[in-house]
Amino acid sequence: MVKITGRTRDGGHLLRHLDYISRNGKLPLEGPDGERLHGRADVRTLADDWTAELAVEHRRRDSPVSLSIILSMPAGTDPHRLHDASRAFASAVFGDRHPYVFALHTDERHPHVHLTVRALGQD
Repeated sequence: MVKITGRTRDGGHLLRHLDYISRNGKLPLEGPDGERLHGRADVRTLADDWTAELAVEHRRRDSPVSLSIILSMPAGTDPHRLHDASRAFASAVFGDRHPYVFALHTDERHPHVHLTVRALGQD
């Protein structure tokens, strides 16, 4: 299942969302090039970077900072396969156009991935 769960509206909202999906820095956030962000300091730096990039002259005030997506599978699904499939999905859909990070959650019956995509594209 692919579900859009919301949008972040400012830097503080984005930071709280990234803290949640990284479980306050305990889970790594993986980006498009396979880079991994570990810890709360890396999460804060990412939120600050994405927020700073929004200082675009013609950007609407109420436009989102990021889009939040959940990729969920049935109970019993191999989490490593879900992680690999999520990486492939994010690359195919967002590729070089939009920066993104994702985190795998296995703390519930249904393994799922939280994918956060920066609304402001590369071009």
